[in-house]
Amino acid sequence: MNNLFSELKRRNIFRVAGVYAVVGWILMQVAALLENSLNLPAWFDTVITAALLIGFPIAILLAWAFEMTPAGVKRTEHVGEGESVTDKTGRKLDFAILGGLVVVGALIVGSRFMPQKVVTPEITVQADTLEANEVGETDERPSIAVLAFADMSEGGDQEYFSDGMAEEILNALAKVPGLRVAGRTSSFSFKGKNEDITIIGKTLRVGHILEGSVRKQGEKVRITAQLIKADDGFHLWSETYDGTLDDIFDLQEKIARAIAAELQVLLNVGEDIRLADTRTNNKQAYDLYLQGRALIRQSFNEGAMAKAVTLLEGAVALDPQFADAWAELGQAYYLTPEYATVKERKPFNVNALRCVRQALAIDPSNVTGEVVRLLLLWRNKEFAKARAGLDRLTTLNGINASISHAEGFSRAAMGQTKAAIPYLEKAVILDPANSVVRHTFGIVLFNSGDLDGAKTTFQKGLDLGFSGASSYLANIAFMQGDSDAAIDIFLTGYDTFGQFYATQFQDRSLWEVAAKGYYSGKEADRLKLLAVIDAYMQSPDPIIDWVAIEVYLRAGEAKAFMDTFEAHTPANTIYALTNLWGEMETSRKVRQHPDFQGFAKRNGLLEYWQTYGWPDKCRPVEGNDPDAFECD
Repeated sequence: MNNLFSELKRRNIFRVAGVYAVVGWILMQVAALLENSLNLPAWFDTVITAALLIGFPIAILLAWAFEMTPAGVKRTEHVGEGESVTDKTGRKLDFAILGGLVVVGALIVGSRFMPQKVVTPEITVQADTLEANEVGETDERPSIAVLAFADMSEGGDQEYFSDGMAEEILNALAKVPGLRVAGRTSSFSFKGKNEDITIIGKTLRVGHILEGSVRKQGEKVRITAQLIKADDGFHLWSETYDGTLDDIFDLQEKIARAIAAELQVLLNVGEDIRLADTRTNNKQAYDLYLQGRALIRQSFNEGAMAKAVTLLEGAVALDPQFADAWAELGQAYYLTPEYATVKERKPFNVNALRCVRQALAIDPSNVTGEVVRLLLLWRNKEFAKARAGLDRLTTLNGINASISHAEGFSRAAMGQTKAAIPYLEKAVILDPANSVVRHTFGIVLFNSGDLDGAKTTFQKGLDLGFSGASSYLANIAFMQGDSDAAIDIFLTGYDTFGQFYATQFQDRSLWEVAAKGYYSGKEADRLKLLAVIDAYMQSPDPIIDWVAIEVYLRAGEAKAFMDTFEAHTPANTIYALTNLWGEMETSRKVRQHPDFQGFAKRNGLLEYWQTYGWPDKCRPVEGNDPDAFECD
């Protein structure tokens, strides 16, 4: 062994191994650097490392078998005693090792002082980083989006039913542990667009797409579903299910379980656990329920809510124990004052509360019923009670897109803008094609002073179909000093949204008056706008909604805004309050008005702040009055 060790040393085997190790390490670092900087395939540095490992024993064998001489490289056994220069070669190898170690040390030390790439946190504040965050957020769970199913019925008049089947299967899959399901609004946003599967998958950040069709003929139902890989459009699975309306919930269960099994995420779901809810045993009531729910989804349609109420009243009459129908009926009553012209809101609020109480009496865990109950508390200015109820709902159901949106929106309305941002960012990530969620996120960015981020977010919401974003884009243009652009942007909203935005202000000339009153900077234009709204408010039986109240706020009439808000509580109370917390001078006038403290106390804001924390722009004042505060 001593002779072997001496021979290994004489032939510089150890030095060769050292040089190879040092140079190999440096080459691996260079390979990793080239892979990142040149956008080479991910396997590039792996191949380099494997080649170096394979080459190591080869280098050792060559060092043993061959030797450098003045006459060149020779086999070791053919080198005479006078020809060997192993000592000189050894010294050169020593210098090579020393130089290599200096390089290694420099790289290690340098890496500590060179600027490092900052890892984007899961929840960021700036909107311009959100798109990157959406793409970069890692979630190793299998994921799926359920697109709206095509209506293949003979008359083409069963769209409500095909949409309903897709939504029911989506809800069933959402119950599977370990499976991430894209939000319904985002998934259905591609309805009728014939978009490429890979684009849908990238937009919704899912690995799989479920698409299908429904053919309903009398009592018979045929549902065809196919599961597709989102990255390459490969069809993984396809099946057709035939049944009747009597076993419709069993069909939904079979489809959901088949998809979950294909995705291998059924490990924690036993056969005794039901995925598809058996909502009712009355098939006629179920059909009316699906029709009513489909109309509620249309939202901006004056006649939709009245029809939905009629259909859902019919459903609960047929099955008084149909909790989901009661909850949807409550939602239809609640939404009617927001999307229809009504002079008296109280009957709708009373009916909404009656319905959700019935739904929760039948099923205390009914989420829709609980959400509508919280919305009624907000409308009734019981903000602290609503926050407590929302916290309970979040604890019981966890964070999904809808709950995260509600958590953020409620905080934004109370002026807790910074606290709202993470919730709304999360909602956007979970439901990326939901224009309403995008719009709300834009509002909090606007209120935080991030005008560039808000502009990007509002534009995205506008692209997704939320035309009301044009009003905020006009505000941003005005704050950035372009009054003419602000007026033009504001008026673009009339063509696509005016007939829904303010049902009692249909004339475009009124919009022109409003645009100039808000943005021209001329006092005459502002006074003309106020004269128009004052005349309307003094007319017989004026219909006061949040739009009329908002005119006073945006025109800088702080006292009129507060008085009108209290005398005519808007249907969408929480939305009206979000406009109090922006950087515009008109919002600041309200916050700093002498009557604002009394307004906040009478309308439930102060109770909320004292329980759940103060808004970003207000703070309590020390002194004898425990309710005193000041605002920026």
